[in-house]
Amino acid sequence: MASRWLSNGPISIRHRVGWVFVGFTLLVTGPVFAAAFVPVRPTTAAIAVTAIVLTVISYIYFVAPRIVVAEEAIRVENSWREHTVPWGALIDVDTRFQLTLLTAQGAVHVQAAPSPGGFSAMRAKADEDFATSRVSRQRGGALRPGDLPNSPSGALASVIRGHWQDLVESGAIDTAQVSATRLRVAHLVLTLGGVALAVILWVLA
Repeated sequence: MASRWLSNGPISIRHRVGWVFVGFTLLVTGPVFAAAFVPVRPTTAAIAVTAIVLTVISYIYFVAPRIVVAEEAIRVENSWREHTVPWGALIDVDTRFQLTLLTAQGAVHVQAAPSPGGFSAMRAKADEDFATSRVSRQRGGALRPGDLPNSPSGALASVIRGHWQDLVESGAIDTAQVSATRLRVAHLVLTLGGVALAVILWVLA
């Protein structure tokens, strides 16, 4: 039987404005890359590679992160590490700065679901939002800006807490489960390799 919280299948979310930050990066690195070739000089390769590396890191940091909430487990894909959190390994859900899953193996911070800033929180008018009232009851009255249902962290936190509570009440939780972490090797190679290449080119320039 499908979960009432995941009735349409797994929920997958990336940073809402990730591409905007990459665009801001390109506004700087794009002209720098082009200017490196006018004229061609000893530092051209170093400047061009540095611009490319900064753009790639911007993509890895702002766009690549993702969280997938499924009935079997929660998968958190951060920039350089990926975490798999089974429901039985979950201890608590926090939204102070960003959605954070607390497990016995440690805290898993979700880059793809940051909490809103103070201005966004004020605009949300939490006291007038019926959905926010529901989340407040769900949290026992302890409502943070990151719990607001119109924010990525709040929307996901509500689904995770709701589904987790249903599993607990139905006795379907396996407390022997543990979370697992692995490196995102391709991202690490691109980041560390790119930085190393840029440093070498600057030393040789």
